[in-house]
Amino acid sequence: IFMSQFSDFWPEQGSFSFATFMLCAVPLSAMLLCIVWLGFVSVFVWAGKDRIPVDQGVFEEMRLKLGKLTYEQMVVTADLLLLVVLWFTGSRINDFPGWRSVAFEDMNSSAVGLALTLPLFFVPCGARLPRVVQQCIGEDRCLSQAPGPMAPRNILDWAAVKDGFRWEILFVFGGGAIIADGTVRSGLAAWVAEQLA
Repeated sequence: IFMSQFSDFWPEQGSFSFATFMLCAVPLSAMLLCIVWLGFVSVFVWAGKDRIPVDQGVFEEMRLKLGKLTYEQMVVTADLLLLVVLWFTGSRINDFPGWRSVAFEDMNSSAVGLALTLPLFFVPCGARLPRVVQQCIGEDRCLSQAPGPMAPRNILDWAAVKDGFRWEILFVFGGGAIIADGTVRSGLAAWVAEQLA
């Protein structure tokens, strides 16, 4: 959201790299996380009347329930790492021009995310891999499971995404973006600002 707002409000500034954004956002997020943690700990642990017992065995049991990393988790992790690398290296960073300047100048971060998500609808899940590949990965890592009665076919399944996705969030953000863009292009935003000034 910030990246699109930056390019809309300051188009003459050029591209704002994801690495520069992270350089600003990560320290701020870490500081806010520490402040919130200190607030909760001071109210509920240090100043609380009753000590809250922490059973380390529960955490160990939860870790053991996770089991081995599955084939699907490996594929999604590799996809996510590639996505982060492409986001970081897409725009200019000091002397590095960024891959977008060479290949796809008009491609934004959303398009990169979509380009790396769509193939997951076609990559087969671990249970549908050839037996030789399953043996190389480890057959215990290829036991694909999904909620519902049908066995999964691919890493991402449209039926599962369709049923599990909160479509109203997409419509709220999409509708808000369309209305905002429409008010700016039509001149309504400038007229309202002029009336308020």
